[in-house]
Amino acid sequence: MLPAQLTSPLSCRCPEGPARQLRVCVGRLSTLEQSGDMTADQISLSCGHVPICHAGAWSASPYLVVSVKAFHPPPTSSFNRKCRTWRRLPRERAKNIPHFVLRPTRLSSCGFAIMSSAGVEAKRPKLDGEHIVTHNGTHHADEALAVHLLRKLPQYAQAAFTRTRDPSVIDSATIVVDVGAVYDHQGRRYDHHQRGFEETFDAKHKTKLSSAGLVWKHYGKDILAAHLGVPVSDERVELLYQKLYDDFTDLSSRVGYLNAAWNEELPSIQKLERPMPCVVSKRASSLAGGEFFDRVDHSWRSWLPARAIIEKALKTRKEGADADPQGRLLIFDDYASWKSHIYDLEDYLQIPESEKVLYVVYPDESGKWRVQCVPESADSFVSRKPLPEPWRGVRDEELSKLSGIEGCIFVHQSGFIGGNQTRQGALKMAHTALAEGK
Repeated sequence: MLPAQLTSPLSCRCPEGPARQLRVCVGRLSTLEQSGDMTADQISLSCGHVPICHAGAWSASPYLVVSVKAFHPPPTSSFNRKCRTWRRLPRERAKNIPHFVLRPTRLSSCGFAIMSSAGVEAKRPKLDGEHIVTHNGTHHADEALAVHLLRKLPQYAQAAFTRTRDPSVIDSATIVVDVGAVYDHQGRRYDHHQRGFEETFDAKHKTKLSSAGLVWKHYGKDILAAHLGVPVSDERVELLYQKLYDDFTDLSSRVGYLNAAWNEELPSIQKLERPMPCVVSKRASSLAGGEFFDRVDHSWRSWLPARAIIEKALKTRKEGADADPQGRLLIFDDYASWKSHIYDLEDYLQIPESEKVLYVVYPDESGKWRVQCVPESADSFVSRKPLPEPWRGVRDEELSKLSGIEGCIFVHQSGFIGGNQTRQGALKMAHTALAEGK
């Protein structure tokens, strides 16, 4: 509660100057609690550029002046020449000033904005209903994505959102992410900054989780099911749950652009704590969540159907007249994005090394056919078995004569891909390459 003596108008007298009337706005958080005239028997120097007032009646309960407007007393040792800012206290004197909790407040066009500190119990905001809390200050992709993910769940879709480091507010929240120094799933606390935090996604992953990672670990399947409109038990939910953790997009730099630049001039109130306005919080969360769920939707529409096609092709690759008996050749009559699936599916289907796919034959966009080598790994440029060395860098009729295969178009100089006019020509190139050494 604010002290009773602030409720009545008082007169103001500046140090070494004539009596002067000033309008005072007494603020708590972002609201103005009381207005009135102020008596200042003494105005001390400042710590930084935040003046500290010790008025006669307030000596037992100092107040913090957040900003000064329309106050032009005569120059004294407390002011600079233009009487606009306050001089910095020496370090040894600053140590004796009580600890103040700084809270920005909206200012009137004329007046002080001040707030109670020592000896005054500040009123805390009460959080009613479902409430998500994260830290204030600079915003990052981590908590921005975590908040967006939580709001995909029905129980948090309409939850209020607060950014703070106030322990009392954090304690009263329904769910807390990236602040509070506590990880407790039962208590719905998901911070990762505290000493001793070692949580990972599962035994196969060694990287410690961020707050967004913790939210995904515990709620990811429910989030996917709610977003896609399918049951949590759908096997595609499990596939996407694993894939999207592995593919978490790097949003840090893009979300970081929403912070103020290091050399950007901020309003005086913002300089004190550099708070993030709610609108910017929403932009950061929408940016992080929007990109993430673009990835979810793309995976649902494209990645999962392609995986089903590749899985079926791998299971039937030894069947048919054009097949390789060992299963080293994969044939598609319609192109499918195979590179992002073949390695995981070979492991999933437990295909032995001697039967892993070496070449993929498929039609290109012009109606001609390609034979492409499978790389040793997803991020490798080295082929498991390149096309024959004599073919590399040779084209058209010369390549057809050299290989004895009609319709040849080219073989890349590295041997990772070749082309033919027809399906049968591409298949013959693949079978010939399988029969030859590297």
